[in-house]
Amino acid sequence: MALATLDQALKDPATRRLVVEGAGYTKVPPDYRIDRPQGAQYAIIAVCVGGIGLLKIDGIRHQILPGNAFVTLPDIAHSYWAGEDAWRLWWCTLLGTDVAELVGAMRVTSAKPVVRLQCRGEIVDLIDRILSIYQRDKVPLRLVEAAGVAWQLLARMIADSRQPPRGTPLERAMAYLADHLDEHIRAPELAAAVGTSRSQLMALFKHNTGGGILAYQNDLRMVKARRLIDDTDMDIAEIAQKVGYADPYYFSRHFRRLNGMSPSDFRKRDKP
Repeated sequence: MALATLDQALKDPATRRLVVEGAGYTKVPPDYRIDRPQGAQYAIIAVCVGGIGLLKIDGIRHQILPGNAFVTLPDIAHSYWAGEDAWRLWWCTLLGTDVAELVGAMRVTSAKPVVRLQCRGEIVDLIDRILSIYQRDKVPLRLVEAAGVAWQLLARMIADSRQPPRGTPLERAMAYLADHLDEHIRAPELAAAVGTSRSQLMALFKHNTGGGILAYQNDLRMVKARRLIDDTDMDIAEIAQKVGYADPYYFSRHFRRLNGMSPSDFRKRDKP
């Protein structure tokens, strides 16, 4: 991006908090290496979609596999290179007053620069959207559009970084609850099923969701109930059964308390 355009974007209230300096797709050939002993002027987000690469920061090597992203902050010395096969990356480079804070929200540091993505396809699509915007031109309007997509990208990556790793007791407990919304599940039984203690599982839910096991399951039930109300012609009593409420009247009261209207009114509302 031209320096004049970049300087203007960093002063514009609409973009100064987050500016996309560039975006693209790169096929890094085997043994190709990039060394930046002074770091870069921007933060780098690179998503691996094929091959294996290596990133080196502070003398520590990190293996970057498909489904991983790596993030480097401005002015941090780093090197990265492909392994034996071509390394395929989608990437974007970011500047702005909020970049360091947003990257920090991913729990990324120089010592832990790798994010294991849960929704790689969605993140790649967002980078591709930025690239499509910039392929038209880089007038101020496009910079604002790209910044909007970049906010979505970072929010998605922050959410991914906070998901429990696959196979952990918390991840398996969440998956079990999602698959058994119509069942009453007691905390001791769930803890035993995922190989941990009741107290430890409750602490994990509290730390990662802000609430308990029942609150998490109720949230899942309401999400599914809203989807069934919107997307099917099932009657409210049947939906209540589908999401684990034997008493449709109790379901309706609970639904109203959480959504501000009854299930029937929710179905009749004007949809955006």
